[in-house]
Order: sequence, then structure tokens, then C-alpha cells
Amino acid sequence: LSMRLKASHLPPAKPKGSYSIPAGLLESARYCLSEQCRMQRMRVVPFRNEFFISRGFIKPKGRLVEGTNFEACRPLGDFRCLNDSVCPPPAHWAYQSNDQITLCCAVPLGMTHFKYYDIDNAFHTCLLCDKPLEPLWGPNDRPDTTSVPVQCYSTMDLVVVDYGGTLYQYTGGAQG
Repeated sequence: LSMRLKASHLPPAKPKGSYSIPAGLLESARYCLSEQCRMQRMRVVPFRNEFFISRGFIKPKGRLVEGTNFEACRPLGDFRCLNDSVCPPPAHWAYQSNDQITLCCAVPLGMTHFKYYDIDNAFHTCLLCDKPLEPLWGPNDRPDTTSVPVQCYSTMDLVVVDYGGTLYQYTGGAQG
């Protein structure tokens, strides 16, 4: 997956604070994030100015992690600013994906029983591109005409999430 930052949204966002993690979920959240790092789905990173930082929060799944006393959690990011700051995906992506109404209409009439599936970390299987990309200049942007080189960003630099004051860089698609 590759995302290109709009030049009009430079420099990348840096929120002034992070969302708090509920006290009852703190240890479970630490366990969850350490497991994500162990599975190489994300990694702890020090602050760098080129990162686009989003706020993260933890959502409990309502069950325990098998073989532990930790509540199963899902790390989520508030990617509203990032979504507004990157160029839209190619049009054919939307045409090849069903929307919510189409999916609901595909359920046969009279259905009364449904099965719940928790597809564990499905988003993380879509690896992020680490190739540096120049920001995309829009028609109303004024490119810097000085000799200063244009700062390039990789998609991985754009998917950095602050969980309780610690920065985590995703290596695969993030959920939010």
C-alpha cells in the first residue's frame, strides 16, 4: 500500500496530546502492543519531524487472550487528519469494492442466523510501501522555488500512531 501526502498539508501533523488509555485496560493494552511489535506488525519509534502522527486508542474485545489474564484489545488509530491529508486512492479501487448498501442487499431475505468472524489483524497483512515519495502539488499549491530540496515521505512515515505517549510505526495497514 502506498499513500502520497498532499503538498498543501505540509508539514505533517503532530497532535499536541494523546488519547488516554483507561486504567483498567492499561496492562492489557501494553500486552497487546508488545504482541503487535513481536509479530512485526508495528514497532516503537523515537519522534522524528517527518512523521505524520495520529492519535491512537484501545478498544476491548470483551474476552481474554487465550492462556493469559489480559483482556483482548484492538489498537485503533484516529486517522481522520491523515485521510484528509493524503491523495485519494485510484478510482478503480472504489469501483471494485462493494459499499455498505450493496453488501447488505446481498444477504438473502428471511435469514435469521448469522456467524460472527473476528478476522485477526486482517489489515496488517497489507504491507506499507517504504519507498520515499514526493508530496503531490495541487493546482492551487505554490511550490517552493528555492533551492531547498523537497522533503520526501514514505507511506510508513505517515502511519505513526501515539498510544499513551509512545509512538508506534505500522509496517502493515492500520485499523481505525
